[in-house]
This record gives sequence, structure tokens and C-alpha cells, in this order.
Amino acid sequence: MKTLYEIGQHYQNDKITHHRYDLTYSMFLEPLRNNSFNLLEIGLGDNTAGTGKSNYLWKEYFPNCILYIMDINHEYNDGLCQVIKGDQSKQEDLEKVKNIIQQSDIIIDDGSHHPIHQLNTFLYFFENLLNYGGYYIIEDIECSYWNPKSKVYGYETGHFNIIDYFKNIPHQINDEFSNIKNTLNISNICFGKNCIIIKKQTEEEIELNKREYRFKHLL
Repeated sequence: MKTLYEIGQHYQNDKITHHRYDLTYSMFLEPLRNNSFNLLEIGLGDNTAGTGKSNYLWKEYFPNCILYIMDINHEYNDGLCQVIKGDQSKQEDLEKVKNIIQQSDIIIDDGSHHPIHQLNTFLYFFENLLNYGGYYIIEDIECSYWNPKSKVYGYETGHFNIIDYFKNIPHQINDEFSNIKNTLNISNICFGKNCIIIKKQTEEEIELNKREYRFKHLL
């Protein structure tokens, strides 16, 4: 089987040709390649500067997946993937996508890149759409470092930094000791170059984390 790098180079997709996300993604996604599951990507791309053809990339990398794409401009089903028209900045559109797909093992946010949109989309889809043990990937977190007046797809990026939000998540992951509730059931988090990968706890992990800390008296 071709590697993620080889597939990305073939389609000249900037996830690989520019970002080199394969250096991080392969550690998490490679074991899932032959699995059957739903995959959702936010943002279809427009085939300029290598931003399109992610649908071809993912279908070749995950040949058994059912691929859905949420896009602000398009809606169609070409047999390769189902594209659902929706604006990730609108709650009703997030709910629309959730109601169509029902569940997903992998969600990739390559949409507006706006930090607030990224956070709100994560909070809703991670809790309501992502399966236990699934992966949620946020791409293009570079916009959190831009001048607050700089615009991405017409939106000023503002002062909110998505990296600052997630850097406190390890305290929640260690809620057995920190006493800071892991309300989203996050299993682990990886910060990569221009991306964040968040894994949702399995049901086994959720049950395990209900136990009382054995050294509670030392806190």
C-alpha cells in the first residue's frame, strides 16, 4: 500500500506537499487504514495551491471508509464522497451534518481556519459526532498567531488562540489527580506542526477514570 506521503504527492495536495502532515498523522492513522468507518473532513478545497483533492487522498488512504465533506459552497454525491453544504460558523449547520452522518471515527477540520470556528466546531462534533476512541484533527492553527486584524476567508482572526485553549487540556486528562473534570472525555492530545490531534476516550477508559485516586490523601 502507498504511504500517506506518496498518495499526497500523487494528488499534489498541500497537506503533504507543503504542510507535511504525514510526519505526524501516520503515527495515529496508519493502524486504521483497513478499517470501515465514517470520515468527515470540513472544507472541500478549490484545487488552487494544492488545497483540493483531499477527497481523493482520503479515499485512497482509507479505501473502506465512507467519506463525508462539509463545505460552505457545495453539495453533491459523486460516489466517491458525500459533500454536505454547511457553514461551520453556524450551529444549525453543524447540527445538520451531525444528523446526516450520525457518527464518525475521524474528523478533520480544514475549514475556515478561524480560531473561534475551530473551537466551536470541535466542542460540538467531538461530543456529539465523534465515536469513542476516535480522532479529531484541527489543521492550520497558524492563524492563531496572525495579527488579530488579519483576515482569513473574510473573517478577522481576532485575539483568541486555539493553542492556548488546548494547552490546558492535560490537566483534564489527568482528572484522577488534578480534580479538574474531563468533561469531554479526552484521552490524549498531540501538538504537531500547524495541527492538533485529539483522541476521544474509549468506553474502557471512561470506566477506568471513574475510580477513586489511591493516593487521594496526599493531595
